[in-house]
Amino acid sequence: MEERLSKAEARLERHGADIRVLQKKTDETSESVRVIQTAVIQIKFSVFGGIAFFLVSQVGLFEALKIAT
Repeated sequence: MEERLSKAEARLERHGADIRVLQKKTDETSESVRVIQTAVIQIKFSVFGGIAFFLVSQVGLFEALKIAT
């Protein structure tokens, strides 16, 4: 009986260690996803700015405002 209890405690400790490792990896993955999301948002607004600049430079400011409305 004592041996079974010792084995169960050892298994429980290993599972606890595994859970801590997985939690750390989850935190690292969440941070990576946040960085990627920030980069995608920056790219999106850069594209919007490029389109706006192109319209203003090619069509003219007042004409671009007429197109937008």
